[in-house]
Amino acid sequence: MSHSTLALIGGEEFAAGFEIVHAELIGMLGKPNPRVVFLPTAASHDGAIVAQEWCERAKKLLGDAGAIVDAPLVIDKVSANEESNAALLDNADMIYLGGGFPHILIETLEGTRTLDAFWRAVERGALIAGASAGAMAMGARSMKITPDLLAAVSALWGGGTLPDDWQPPPLEFFECWNLVPRVEVSPHFDQVPVALEFIKRGLFPKQDIVIGIDEQTALVGNGDAWRVLGRGAVTIARNGELEKYRAGDVLKWN
Repeated sequence: MSHSTLALIGGEEFAAGFEIVHAELIGMLGKPNPRVVFLPTAASHDGAIVAQEWCERAKKLLGDAGAIVDAPLVIDKVSANEESNAALLDNADMIYLGGGFPHILIETLEGTRTLDAFWRAVERGALIAGASAGAMAMGARSMKITPDLLAAVSALWGGGTLPDDWQPPPLEFFECWNLVPRVEVSPHFDQVPVALEFIKRGLFPKQDIVIGIDEQTALVGNGDAWRVLGRGAVTIARNGELEKYRAGDVLKWN
């Protein structure tokens, strides 16, 4: 169980309209000009230029919210093992994991100084935020975004409809960091109809609670006390039942 407060964000975190949630997260740190470290690691498959663009957006928008922001270009084993990058996490009040692919984030950081520093930050109670892939990596397990799954999601993104004879691609699951035990996070939940179809068909591991988080929406808390921030909804799927919560709602799932 994490000692940290966690913020699971459903995506589109740097689009206009989410500033108020970032400001609230920064305010939760309880000090002027807190130190935030943004990691673009999950997007490293897009290359250094794209990852650096995410770093610059994070520095601008989180800086506007009152933080001092470092965004080291941790995109491979070499950069993840650099002591100077790990040292930034050791001084962070908040660590922010950006979007991309959760398995890339986990595989890249595995066995590195940056991951060691991440766990030290968790132990001392730094706020840990994850957006999209970053949020997925914080659960117990995640669905691997394979080429077949990505093609299905992309074809239906933003309101597409599923044909009656639609069949899901083969699904792979992998172990994540288990900051939120028994939970599997499904971001962009309002934009990806296949996720709800997977829930209806019982395709997630039976022991998992699936948390669907809409874009520009955050679920913040730890243990048995969580609340919803942002413009969308959080959907909890367990034992075949769906429960929906919106901004201001407090929820439990244990």
